[in-house]
Amino acid sequence: MAYRPNIHHFLNNIHPPIVYTLVSLIVLGPLLQPGFILTLDMVFGPGVKLADWFYGLQTDIWGELPAWGVMALMNALIPMWLVQKLLLFAILFVAGHSAHKLSPTQHIPGKYFCGLLYVLNPFVYVRFMAGQWQFLAGYAIAPLAIKAMISLAQHPGRKEAAISAVMLSLIGLFSPHMMVMILAAGIVILLFHVIPKVGHREERPALSATVKSFALFIAISSILSFYWLLPAFTSKAAFLYQIGKADLEVFSAKPLLSGGNVFLALATLHGFWRGGYQYIIQLLPLWYLPSLLFIFLAVHGFLAKYQDEKIGNVVKAMGVIGILSLLFASGASSPYFSPVYEFLFNKVFFLRAFRDSQKLVALLVLAYSYLGSLGMIELYKQLSPKLKQRELKLRIASIGLLAIVLASPFIYSLNMLGGFKSQLKSVDYPAEWQEVNIFLNQQSGDYTVLFLPWHGFISISWLDQRVSTPARWFFDKPVLQSQSLEIGPIDNESPEPVQHYIGFLIKNKDRLTNLGRLLAPLNIKYIILAKEVDYKEYDFLFKQRDLKVVMENSRLTVLENLYPVALFYTTDRLQPITGWDQLLEASAKQEIDTLGAVFPFSERESIFKPADGIESETGFNSVKYKKLSPVRYELEPAARKYVVASMPFDPAWELDGVGSGANLGITNGFTTERTKQPGLLYHTGYGILLLGYFTSGTGLVAFILLWYLWSRKLRRTTDKVSF
Repeated sequence: MAYRPNIHHFLNNIHPPIVYTLVSLIVLGPLLQPGFILTLDMVFGPGVKLADWFYGLQTDIWGELPAWGVMALMNALIPMWLVQKLLLFAILFVAGHSAHKLSPTQHIPGKYFCGLLYVLNPFVYVRFMAGQWQFLAGYAIAPLAIKAMISLAQHPGRKEAAISAVMLSLIGLFSPHMMVMILAAGIVILLFHVIPKVGHREERPALSATVKSFALFIAISSILSFYWLLPAFTSKAAFLYQIGKADLEVFSAKPLLSGGNVFLALATLHGFWRGGYQYIIQLLPLWYLPSLLFIFLAVHGFLAKYQDEKIGNVVKAMGVIGILSLLFASGASSPYFSPVYEFLFNKVFFLRAFRDSQKLVALLVLAYSYLGSLGMIELYKQLSPKLKQRELKLRIASIGLLAIVLASPFIYSLNMLGGFKSQLKSVDYPAEWQEVNIFLNQQSGDYTVLFLPWHGFISISWLDQRVSTPARWFFDKPVLQSQSLEIGPIDNESPEPVQHYIGFLIKNKDRLTNLGRLLAPLNIKYIILAKEVDYKEYDFLFKQRDLKVVMENSRLTVLENLYPVALFYTTDRLQPITGWDQLLEASAKQEIDTLGAVFPFSERESIFKPADGIESETGFNSVKYKKLSPVRYELEPAARKYVVASMPFDPAWELDGVGSGANLGITNGFTTERTKQPGLLYHTGYGILLLGYFTSGTGLVAFILLWYLWSRKLRRTTDKVSF
């Protein structure tokens, strides 16, 4: 008997890590062998390119920067494919273990049900298959954040506010979507604790403490996340502005079966907008029985505990969170709720990020897991009096009931087990890709590589998967590749003019005879054509007068641009044009030198000043430069009136304090003063990033220091009391 506390401690604190380790291994299984897991949004390469993200030249990664920094450090010791496997293992492990910790019941089976259901369900399955590891990382941490917010609502204080803020910031580090969802869930929990106290004079001190703690929580979260919140809301790209009604129709939740009910799909934790996945409905005839069990246990847990003095408010909040998540997850797919969703979508700016409304099912899984763990134990308690009769059949039946409930997440997620039922595989990049990368690295100069076919997502033969085009993750040289979605009515929503320029050229391929000349302003020296999907539609490349095949293997063809290219060049000519059509016509007739002038789209809109006097020369001169950083260049004194920087157009580029104008609508042009002093080209957007880095970094250091001092003071106080 004396050893029972130790056994209980062992079961609660030792067994869970072992169990969730085993669960993670069962799920990943054969995927743990060497090689990358590449699927839809999840693309990794042999290295990590931090510079462009750190300096803000790539806007597709914000909060994740510290995570990629850690992975880059790990990559210095172990291969990147192993880093990826450790990351995916950690996501599954943390998801299960954190939900285990969240469960309010003290009964071990209930805790395991909470953890197992949270990690093994159709929602996690489809998000993993879609490669959304960042969202799943935030999802994995979410139960810890909710647990901290519950503590904040029940016992407001600085410690609780600080822990909640750190947890929420960790979620935001991976997924802004999940951060917003958990913050909303935390507010619901807080309201259920605050509202009953409103109007009671004796509760005013408690209300004041709650408000102060919540304000501190928001302040700390904002400071720690400021490094990505600031550029997210000031970025020139502002991709959220590109999202419209077509996105709602394409990305909203979908019924599980054609003609089915979307709420039924969501309630059973399905409803992802993209088809083609092997759902449990295809594997089990009575697939819906586990989901009915989850719903029953959640409802049973709610009814049994919503009046509980200790956790009643949390239980009620979880019920509301579950219902609201079900409604909002339907997005524009429900004829009843779509007007509300579309109104909020149009009026609340950041909600545009939730075009994929099924993401909100994450909160429904959370509600099922939390309430279901209570329902499971309450059901067992109702049977326990009969166990005292010591009837063998009843004991066996009760144990069997627990076993069925604990096995139900595994049954409902058969398509996840054993490496996602062989739907995914570990692969390495082909030797042919390695060969081309070596060739490009042997070529001198700073230049850009254009990757074709021009698709943002591409079906690759050596993967048997449709994935986000992996070229920029693999090749060492800067790669220009498509960002197009090509889903239904949506083609390319990128705010970058370069994306639309290349798309324009490809659509007009039959009019092209000298593509190299048209790519030269972008400093594109080489073109890689992958022999995938519709690559035969790119035969026009071999008919261009200024392109030459310099390398070819069974998977890739490399063409060299014979037209001169330069990262920076100068010219004296200013030649307004009406648009890319005019450029194409003039180029076909050999009437235009694309590097021999600055080409604003119209003289009226141009910020360029005409050259003083008679233009000295035609043509252009490349400019020697010193690269101080990816956002700072020192250029040799300009001998001509205009300087062109071939980086994609961004008004944040400035030359000696003078802003850039759009050359051809795609690159940066500047009017110079022909001085003998070197020119300084820099990207002013980096200053915003530095402010964010400084604020969050200083806040983090201050937080750690204050936490250390507070902990030290607490230990001294405890020691005095003990003495």
